[in-house]
Amino acid sequence: MRRDDCSDAVTGVVAFLAGAVVGVGLGIIFAPRSGRETREKIAHYGEELQEKASEVGDDLKERGCSLIGVGKAMIERGKKKVELGRQFLDEQKKVLATAIEAGRDAMKKEQEVLAATLQDKEE
Repeated sequence: MRRDDCSDAVTGVVAFLAGAVVGVGLGIIFAPRSGRETREKIAHYGEELQEKASEVGDDLKERGCSLIGVGKAMIERGKKKVELGRQFLDEQKKVLATAIEAGRDAMKKEQEVLAATLQDKEE
C-alpha cells in the first residue's frame, strides 16, 4: 500500500469525524427536546461517534495504514478540527440554553397575561 493511500484514508477519517460532529451539533440545535433529553442525546451520539472512530481505526490497521507513517502534521490537523468541533458544540449548547430560557420566560409571561385576563372576566 502506498503512503498516499494511507494519507487519503486518514483524511477521509478526519473529514468523516468532523462531519459527524457538525451533524450532531445541528441535530441538537434543531431538535425540540428538554434539556435532559438533549444531554442524553449528546451522550448517545458521543458513544456512537467513539464506536465509529474505533471501527475506522481498526479498518485502517487492517489495511496496513499507520498513523505514525502518515505524519504528525496530519494528526495535528485532525486534533485541531476536533477541537473546532468541540468549540462549535459548546457555543451551540450556550445558544440552545439561552433559547430555552427565553422560551420559558415568554411562556411564563403569557401565562401571567392569560391568568390576568381570566381574572378580569371573572370580576
